[in-house]
Amino acid sequence: MMLWSVPGAVARRLAHYARTAARPGGIRYLARRTREVAPGVIPVCAGTMVKITQQITQKARHQLRLEETASSLSMPREQLSNLVRRMSVAKPENILITYIGDIADHVAFPQGVTRFFNVADLSEQGFKRKFNIRVPPNDQMAEASTLIIYATAGFLSVWERLQEDLEQYFVAGWRQVIIVLITPNFQALEFASHSYMLSILLSNVPRKKFNSRLNVYLAREYPASRQRPLFRTARLVAEECWQRFRSCCLEIYGADATSPAKFSALAISVEPRPMDQPRQP
Repeated sequence: MMLWSVPGAVARRLAHYARTAARPGGIRYLARRTREVAPGVIPVCAGTMVKITQQITQKARHQLRLEETASSLSMPREQLSNLVRRMSVAKPENILITYIGDIADHVAFPQGVTRFFNVADLSEQGFKRKFNIRVPPNDQMAEASTLIIYATAGFLSVWERLQEDLEQYFVAGWRQVIIVLITPNFQALEFASHSYMLSILLSNVPRKKFNSRLNVYLAREYPASRQRPLFRTARLVAEECWQRFRSCCLEIYGADATSPAKFSALAISVEPRPMDQPRQP
């Protein structure tokens, strides 16, 4: 069922009430049911609406502070960090963030994560393509542990030993690896001209060995912050309401099958496939 079915469902429910009211005694029945249900439903609905309103307002204020910062990277790196945090299966204390080369200014470090590791970009030091990305082993031995690797989008084309490194990460005790590939300054790139990235991921993350999930992040373009704070806050609240409404509808009625045409970052979650787990069709 598509998004346009939402108003259709509302219309059908209203038509049901109209047919009920048209029947003999229908209005009295609806009035009685309303009196019975209202005392329990109204407080719950009111409390839920207050909570949602507070969350939306807090999110809008946070976005407003990000827009007012001097760095143009503040908002996209915060949004990308939220996406990666939702993908992680581990608690913050069981996460190791590794960033390759000079990309730290594109990375927002989540609250609670205390372990970070920087790896030199060996492709810039004359090693060409025959190198491995070494990271510390998982000494926490937690059931859910995540290794997050940040790199530039172009680094994927020279990481020929990606599959070999993934296997070593899992041998070292990591339960999940999330590879985040970021474009320079979160510039939106066309998938049509960078399809090689998907080919590399498909060949180095085979489904017979790994369970994987790919998320696409596209940085939104924000107007220059010349609007008055009240108007900017209202705009951000409206955007947050729309995003929540859209996500709820997609969760209930199913996501659209179309793929985005551009990306600012790719985040792929990889986990080892159990030997007895059948392949997904």
